[in-house]
Amino acid sequence: MRTVKEQEEIMDCKVWERLPDEILPQILLCLPWWSNLRLRAVSRSWRNLLSDPKFLAQSTPLPCARAPCCILRNSGNITIGDLNVQKWHFFRDFSALWDRFIISAANSGLFLMRGSDPSINFLVNPLNRTQRRLPPMPKLEDQLVIAGWHHPMTMKVEENPMNVKVVALQFGDGKLTRVFVYDLLRHSWDAVSDNFTSKNLRGVHCALLVEGDVYLLAASGHLFKVGGCELIEIPLPQDHNDGLVIKYIFHHRGSLMLGNGTWIKNSPHPVVDLWRFDRFLESWEKVASMPDYLASELDSSQALFQIDAEGDFVGFGLNNSKTLVLHNIVTSQWWSVACVDHLRCTGCSFLWQPRLDIVL
Repeated sequence: MRTVKEQEEIMDCKVWERLPDEILPQILLCLPWWSNLRLRAVSRSWRNLLSDPKFLAQSTPLPCARAPCCILRNSGNITIGDLNVQKWHFFRDFSALWDRFIISAANSGLFLMRGSDPSINFLVNPLNRTQRRLPPMPKLEDQLVIAGWHHPMTMKVEENPMNVKVVALQFGDGKLTRVFVYDLLRHSWDAVSDNFTSKNLRGVHCALLVEGDVYLLAASGHLFKVGGCELIEIPLPQDHNDGLVIKYIFHHRGSLMLGNGTWIKNSPHPVVDLWRFDRFLESWEKVASMPDYLASELDSSQALFQIDAEGDFVGFGLNNSKTLVLHNIVTSQWWSVACVDHLRCTGCSFLWQPRLDIVL
């Protein structure tokens, strides 16, 4: 009876050397993403190869080549939906963190998982089952909240896919006081601001890092850029201002983007627009508007529908909605996906693009 080590050596010597060089990349390119969840390497050589980011970047589909999936989180249960084929998968036992942590954010193939102790956070790639614990934050007396995170190299696969950053906000007496950014390459936190003096910001809807600048969308609907010990307000486009407005900021290929949904008085459906911010001209350009026939599919009774983005794709109506509307920013294509009961009953959801080439 051979030991596991002896079996691995036989695989390495007798099988691996006889395989054509292109066979494994071809297999990986053909596999649907959910097959990677069950992928197991049978030898040391295979394990080493499947943990080589350069090899994986050449052997897996480009992140922009397919529409993202939808992560559904409800009462501790996690479901992943492939929106192209309406196929749903349940995550089970992919990580020892699963029972003790919840998904705080999903982006660029990774999960940010947060425990009951806000000082303990992990980055996890469920496809290759690798994870990285974030280092302890600087010791602060005030409350610290992991507000959001961003991967600036998502669509540039020729760049280092490990360039992942996490934005954390520190609050004191209910006010925002400091902003920190975690850099995965250096595995450390950096303070990008000191005590704020210019604004009394008490609520942040989302935080974003774009080309080295941190942007904060306040709960009040105002947008700020972090500048030292000041918050610099950026005027938002005033296309429709006579109804309930939903705003969401996201990053797309080096640009700050704004998703804006407005319920205009006496209108049967919302008006939904996408805007791109020009940092040099300090102005907004409208890049897309949702067609009326798709806007009418959004459940009008759910005024506060969710906007989320991943790579080239933006999704609308993710929570408690009968329809998910998707937009490809590059191709300008709009389409809708009928939501199953999983999506309508979920407590929280994210768009997420599976990636095998990020090894933590």
